[in-house]
Order: sequence, then structure tokens, then C-alpha cells
Amino acid sequence: MFSDVSDDEPDFQYRNVLVNRTSWPYLQLHEEDEFNVKFLEARRANEQKGEGLAEPAKQSDYYRDIKLMRFCDSIKGFHKGKLDLTGRHLPRYISLFKRWNAFLFDFINLSLTVESHQTEREVKLGHSRTRKFIEIEYTMKDGTMWDDFVKKWHVSRSSGYQGLVGSIQDVLDQLSRNPLPKIQSICLLDLPTEILDIIFKFATIQQARLLSSVCHKLREIGKLYIFITRTLSFDFPFGFFGETRNKGPEELIKIMIPTIEACRINFINQSNFLLSRPDLMGVVGSLCLGNRATETLVSYGLDAIFDDTFYEPVFKAFVDVILNCKNLRTLSLNKVDVSVEILQAISALPHLTVLDYGCCTVTTQAIESIVSGGIIGPSSSVWNLMLLDTSDNLASVWLPVPLYPNLRTLSVLNHRETLEPPGSISQRSKVFASLENLFIGHIDDEGVTELARWIELNSAEAPLKLTHLKITATFGLDDGPMFALIDALETAPLEVLVIDGIKEGSFELFNRIAAKCPQLLGLTVIRRENILQKEAKLATWPHASFEYAPHFSAFQRLEHFSWNFRVMYLDPSPAGILYFEDGFISEDEADMSGFSSAGLEDSDYFLDSHYIAYPFAAHCQTLKSFAIVSGNMTETFCVIKRRENRQFELVPLDINKRYSTGVLDKWDTSILQLHWPYVLPNRNFGV
Repeated sequence: MFSDVSDDEPDFQYRNVLVNRTSWPYLQLHEEDEFNVKFLEARRANEQKGEGLAEPAKQSDYYRDIKLMRFCDSIKGFHKGKLDLTGRHLPRYISLFKRWNAFLFDFINLSLTVESHQTEREVKLGHSRTRKFIEIEYTMKDGTMWDDFVKKWHVSRSSGYQGLVGSIQDVLDQLSRNPLPKIQSICLLDLPTEILDIIFKFATIQQARLLSSVCHKLREIGKLYIFITRTLSFDFPFGFFGETRNKGPEELIKIMIPTIEACRINFINQSNFLLSRPDLMGVVGSLCLGNRATETLVSYGLDAIFDDTFYEPVFKAFVDVILNCKNLRTLSLNKVDVSVEILQAISALPHLTVLDYGCCTVTTQAIESIVSGGIIGPSSSVWNLMLLDTSDNLASVWLPVPLYPNLRTLSVLNHRETLEPPGSISQRSKVFASLENLFIGHIDDEGVTELARWIELNSAEAPLKLTHLKITATFGLDDGPMFALIDALETAPLEVLVIDGIKEGSFELFNRIAAKCPQLLGLTVIRRENILQKEAKLATWPHASFEYAPHFSAFQRLEHFSWNFRVMYLDPSPAGILYFEDGFISEDEADMSGFSSAGLEDSDYFLDSHYIAYPFAAHCQTLKSFAIVSGNMTETFCVIKRRENRQFELVPLDINKRYSTGVLDKWDTSILQLHWPYVLPNRNFGV
């Protein structure tokens, strides 16, 4: 019983179902369920046959039920005005209703041969309650008519006549509520081209590609969007090492060499195809270039087999692709050897705004050119820069910074070692004249001292613009370097400060921040309890929580505070003592039902760690939210609602609401994003 086809359609198209998988978006109702049944039953039949691709002898009852649901729900969807992506068009409705009338006619004739019997059944609910149900049983007078009906309409025998009665009754009820079908009057292609262009603009890249595959018109409009993101990577095929994990070293090497040679040819062919299509290159707005193959060959000791001539076409392709993406706005380089030619190509891009160096190696020639200020020109259009490095040459991480004098957002991270801005960089780069957001991952005391000196040098020549600062430390930072950094930030309009990794947790730290950063809106402070603690987990602080609260009275605009103060989940608080005023729980109410009915809940004992925010909210009159964090988890978060006469209320958020609303996104970078929100120019790039 297909909803949109004639009676002579084949029963069940199992063939190639194991390889031709139906995918989202599904055009008809229950299409995903239909495929899942096909897939499971084809696989089961294939396993039973043992070879080739088998087809079950007949449709299963599950599949027949799906067809019936689609048929009935399609009729109802027309009258509700809500159907599927195939649309509510008049020809489709006429075809469906014609089949519905024929189906209903046969069903009515069948029902004339059916006898119904009502029986009353009593079901016990609980200890003392019962409920009576009326059951209807149907008996066929003529089994031949039922067999003919099942054969003609492909209905399920397992659901039986009773299942058909329920499905048909649902359709008739819908028709009685909405007698007239709601035919779709406006289709997508009836919209003006300008509106369709706006739809593409708000679609994700995956949605744009799906939409552009509908017809030629949408394809032409979608060209500007479906090719806006490109990835070119020189790497081994996906899953290659999983397929060869049982191979010996010598056998694996014999396979790897011809494989990587084939991958190089494929990479060059892809690059040449793009270079031959200026219409596609002209709309690329985001480009990702990667070279993981070299690192893999080095790890297997095979790098010596290939000389520079092997890699030369790959590196040339990187440069050519960058140069020909004239409207490029975002560029990501992953494990690429950054040469003078690549840096020159980047500097030639007039619209590049976001640049990401991911685990890249700067060549010796490029280092010499950067240091000497030679043939590589600055790129004034780059506003956002991320430098992620895992190499041992930590000084090279900072090298590209002077090439981008107008940075607004800078992220420098190394996951293995501590970072320290080299003195040569701080003397040559005036980045803080424009920088608004800074994130430095894994810095030590010496690095903090050098960072403070760098900020002081820049502030002496131009006003600071830094509004968001985050630093993380593997080991706890001493107060001395932190005080120097906070003093250097005195003239900055700092609004959000995140210090992930202090050692001492003194009162003076908060006093210094409040005095030097009067514009601060959000503050996050994470303490390292000892040298073994290297992550932002809960920690014991040197003083009681309420002793820190008076030091927050000096903050003038602070709206949010987060820290990692350890509050044990199972430590009961004295809040339950308040219930003593209403009397004790009686022995008759000592079970769980009595526990709840008395108004006393688990949260009154164990889930009230947000009460720790009370003294902070009392001393800091501008505070609006308070959090206890551990790693990427928000252990406690509460909103502070202010009332008249300096009164307030703490409203804790449950865990689902904490993560669904992203309550901390405004005050800290996420563990996946690794940077503050990018600052993007408001201009048209001509794409």
C-alpha cells in the first residue's frame, strides 16, 4: 500500500539496499523506518543465504505496517495542512484519495462479513483500585475475502482486522474535523530569486548542498554557497590503518609506499581541477589545507625514501590554491610546512580575516625572512589568528604574530609545554594596539612576566584595547607574576578575565583585580591545589568560601564569578534544620511517600551548594550569576535575581538547562573552541 504509486508497483525492492542507503532529508513519511526494515531483513536474508545478495521471499508484516501508516498519515496530512517534503499538491491528493476510496470500498464490503463481540475485563490497579475495559473481538465469516483483501492491499496479517479498524477510524475522524484538504498554494520555486538567495545565506553548508540538489534553478543560486568551503588534504585514505592493523611491519611498508604515491597523484589531480575552475575558486570563502602524510611517513621511518621532488608538487599546489582563492576569508593550515611562498601567498589575500596555523612548522628560510623583515609583507586584513603547536621549538609558535599588525583576536596554544612570548617578538610586535581578545594556553611564571612586559611596552605607545583575556597554566602561577600582569592591564578596558591555574588563592589577588580592572564584568579563577593537579578540577582553597566574599565589594560592575571551590556533593548542609520549625516527620510518614509529602526533598540536604553564592551576592551588588566549575563541567550554576531594598533570590539551574543554554559561553572559551569569538568586519567581500 504505497501512498503515491499505482497498484502494479513491485512488492519490495530489496536489491542493493545494503549499499544504496536512504539518507536524510526523507521526502515521505516513515521513509527512514521503511529503509531500516529493508536493511535489517535484507541483511538477515543475506546471512542465511551465505553468498551474494539475497532477497526475502515476501514482504514482512513490519514493512506492511509502515506502508499502511504512510498511506493513512498522508491522507490525514493533507487535511491537517502538515505533510512531508514531497508537498501537498493537488495531483498527489487526487491520486491518494482515489486509492483511499477504493481501499475504503473494499474494507466496507469486508466488514459485512465480520461479526464483533464485546467482553468486559477488569484490571487491578494497585492494592485497592480496579478499572474495567471493554474489549472487542472480531470473527471472520468468510476467510477467503480476508485473504483476498490482504493480497490486494498488502496489509499486515499480524495487525489483523482490528488494527485496520483503528487506522481507518483515525483517518475518518480527521476528515470529519477538517473536511477540505489544504492544498499547497505556494511552492519554494514560486519565491523570488532574492528570497531564495537569503534562504541559502542562512543555511548551513550541508543544508545548502541538499537544497541545491533539488533542481537546476536552485543549483545556480546555491553555487555561491555550496562551494564556499573547501578542504584539500594530503593524507592516507580514511580507515587505511584500520584495514592493515594485522599486517607485519615489512608487509605494511610495502603497502604504504604505493598507497601514498597514489594519494599524492589524487591530491594533485584535485588541486588541478580546482585551479582549472576559476568560477569555483572565486566563491571559496573558507579553505582548509592539510598534510598529515609527511608526519605519518616520519613516524614509520619512511621519510628518507622520498626526497624533495616528491613533496614539491604538493607544496606548489598549496601555494597555487591559496593565491587563486581571491575572496578567501578563512584559512586553516594543518601540519603544513610554512614556507616563504606560503606566507607571501597569504599576505596577498585582500579579504582574509581568520587564519589558523594548526601544528605547522615554519621553515628555516621563512624564519630568517620574518626575523629580518625581508620579502614577506604584512597582512593587514587578518583580524583573527590561532597558533596551535605541539613541537619542541616553542619560540617558533610566536613567529607569525608580527606579520599581522591589525589583530583583534589571538590564540596561542601548546598542549605539551609551557609557552613564553620571546623578547624579540614583544619588542617588534605592537599587537596590543589593536588586540581585543587574547588566549594563551599553558604559560608559566616567566611567561606571565614577559607577557606583562610586552603589554607595558605597547601601552606606552598606544592605548590598550584588550577586553577579553584568558591564560592557562599547567602548574600554579605565583602571585608575584600575576600581580605584575594585573598592574600592566590597568589601562586596558578589560571586561572578561579567566585565570586557569593560580597557586596561592590569596585575598590580595582579588583585591588587586578589583582595583586595577574596574570595568570587569566576568571573572573566572581556577586554583591548582598541588603540583599533581594540572587541570581545572575542583580544589581546596586556603580559606573558607565566605571569607572571600567581602573582597568582592570593591568590584563596580562585576556580573559573573566562577571558581573551582570544592564542595562535596554528599556533604549535607544545615538547610534541613529549617523544617524543624514545622515539626518532625511522623513514623507513619517515614517512607518515601511521607518524605516527599512532608515537603522535605533530597535537594534540601545535598543539592544546595548554590547557597555558597549568598555572601558574594550580598557583598557585590552587581553580581548576576555564580558558578562552580570543574574542567568542562559546570558543577553549580545559579542566577541571582535582584529585588527592591537590596534583597535577592538565588535560582539554581538544573544540569540540562545549564548545558542546553550555554550559560558560561559568554564568560569563558569552550574546551572545543579554544578561542574567544572572532571579530569579523562588516563588509561585502564581493562573493
